[in-house]
Amino acid sequence: MSSGRLLKLAAASVALVALAYQRPVAYRVKVGAPGDAAYVEGFHDREETEDHRWRWSSALSRVIFHNAGQIVPRALLRVRLAGPPLSSAPQPRISLTLNGRTLDTFVASPEPRACVFSIDSAWAGPGDWTLAVTSDTFMAHDGRRLGVAVDRAELVPEKVPLLPPARTTLLVVLGALCLATLLGPRLGEPAAFWLSQVGAGVAAAGLAFGREPAVAILPALATSLALAAAIAGARRSRVRSRVAATLLAIAPRAFRNPT
Repeated sequence: MSSGRLLKLAAASVALVALAYQRPVAYRVKVGAPGDAAYVEGFHDREETEDHRWRWSSALSRVIFHNAGQIVPRALLRVRLAGPPLSSAPQPRISLTLNGRTLDTFVASPEPRACVFSIDSAWAGPGDWTLAVTSDTFMAHDGRRLGVAVDRAELVPEKVPLLPPARTTLLVVLGALCLATLLGPRLGEPAAFWLSQVGAGVAAAGLAFGREPAVAILPALATSLALAAAIAGARRSRVRSRVAATLLAIAPRAFRNPT
């Protein structure tokens, strides 16, 4: 495919990803709800009443926002937690950190408390964001060492970014260019160009309406397309080399035996 078409395809892919990120997306972890095990570490088993679900932390527990830097690059982190009932134990001292940076240190209260912090991928990083909850513990009646009760941690967009995250943008561009390279020899440049734009549009729609799974899938998808394009290019190169070698072998005979 011509370099001009490839540049247009790359520019269109960047624009589509930027448009997808104009739709705000929140990243919520309901601690204590079914399916939360992929996002928590160091917590005790889930507990629930008729209208409430939560987990007790230990001395060190973590909530992991996978690929948060690619999902909500500028966000407000909200964490809701509570200490033990007044009759159970003294209120523990808590420290909250995100990717090693201390957000706050305070003494818990028996009433649920919502903590809010401004987070930026410029310092939190482009990948996973790990919220660490460190606290004093008390001995429960069943022998467990409990810290605080956590029922929710979420990232809510603070500001819509003018530019989308670089890693995700590059993966979409790479996937579109590799798809065009694969389809070009089979379908022709115009058809390959438009179909690759459609592919970039599908990726952008995934980022707009299903950002968490889309961000998780993109690296494997782009890598697969890149490998397929590289293999196809190598095969075409070998074919061209064989054709050239055959022509070079035939040419002298043609000159020696003109028809």
